[in-house]
Order: sequence, then structure tokens, then C-alpha cells
Amino acid sequence: MQFSFVILLMVVAVIVVAIFMIRSQRNKNKQALRQHEAAIQHILQENNVSGETRNQLIYQNVFIDQSSGQLLVVDHRQARYHFSLIKLDEINSCKLKQIADTVSVEGAKGRTETITRQIGVEVVPRQKHIDLPVLVFYDVNRHNIYVKTDMENQAREFISNIMSLKKTALST
Repeated sequence: MQFSFVILLMVVAVIVVAIFMIRSQRNKNKQALRQHEAAIQHILQENNVSGETRNQLIYQNVFIDQSSGQLLVVDHRQARYHFSLIKLDEINSCKLKQIADTVSVEGAKGRTETITRQIGVEVVPRQKHIDLPVLVFYDVNRHNIYVKTDMENQAREFISNIMSLKKTALST
């Protein structure tokens, strides 16, 4: 009787500790998300960009301010955020960019397979001194392989949106 009571107490203690750890991790995640959003809002206000259109990618947040005709890219790969601001009429073109590796298949003589590591959009500015990062839509390390086609389609749609907004900015 006492042995089962001790086991029951141990099980309850383990459950309580597990619940405490889960809640603690959830609170840390919420706090990190709040800090992320606060940093993004600070950059938006600092550059006087409205967050009308927001594309949240793996490593970047991309804001398109149609009223001022600007594109703001906030890169959050490192702990310190970097941002690039460019006017839509300063964009020369946008290109779909795929980074792939070719690997040889074991057991198949000379057969190779291509694995796409990343799919992104390269925004090419008119002036060469403006350095914009590749906007990564798909990364094999962060996504399931089955969403690759969807992410590629989103990248193509992003390119067509930017180019149509660019034409609109040039016509006004």
C-alpha cells in the first residue's frame, strides 16, 4: 500500500515538473515573439514605412509601402537585425533564384540527383551600391520537401506583385 502511494507521488511530481517546464518555455517563446515584433515596429517607424503589405519569410520580413513606393527588407538571421530600404522605381528586376546541390546516388552507376536547398527572390537594384539579401522563400533545412512547389509559386507571385507595383510607381 505504501509502495504504490510513493509511486503515485513520484508520478504526480514528474507531471507537475513537466507542466512547469512547458509553461516556462511557452512564456520564453511569447517574450521572444514580443521582442521580435517590437524590433520590427521600431524599424518601420524609424524609416517611416507603413506595414501595409507584409510577407513573413524564413529569414526576413518584407514590407511593401505602396503609398511611398518603398520596399523594406528586415533580415533577422542574426541576433542583430539588419534592414535594407529601396524605392520601387529603383528596382531594375527581380529574379527567381534556386540554390541546388548535385549528389551521386549510391549503388547507381554514374546517376546523380539534384536537391534544391533554397528558393528565393533576388531583387536587382539599378544602382550597384545597394546590397539586398536574397529573399528566401524555401529552405530544405526549415521546410518539408512537399511544400517546395508551393513556396516556389509564392516566390513567383511575389515577383509579379513587385514588378506590377514598380510599373504603377513609374506611371504616377
